Amino acid sequence: MLPETHLWATSHGRAPLQRWGSPAATAYDGVMTQTPATDRPASVAVDERRVLLAAPRGYCAGVDRAVITVEKALDTHGAPVYVRKQIVHNKHVVAGLEERG
Repeated sequence: MLPETHLWATSHGRAPLQRWGSPAATAYDGVMTQTPATDRPASVAVDERRVLLAAPRGYCAGVDRAVITVEKALDTHGAPVYVRKQIVHNKHVVAGLEERG
């Protein structure tokens, strides 16, 4: 953990970064100032941004096929079913398959 008065270097003329909820320590022209802690970031962007989500979303075809294959093997042969590596990087799906065997 860095001390509360640690200054982050910037190269683009922006204000130093800070953690939310920590006092903002800044130094301009050799003068150190400190503002009280807030629950907001030091600067709030005024431009509006949008996040576009592709539809449909899901696993790639290979991962989808691997999960279906393991589920079919469990239904056909029962537990245990062994795989060499983690077949998907999703802890919830892996945990569900592990519970089934």
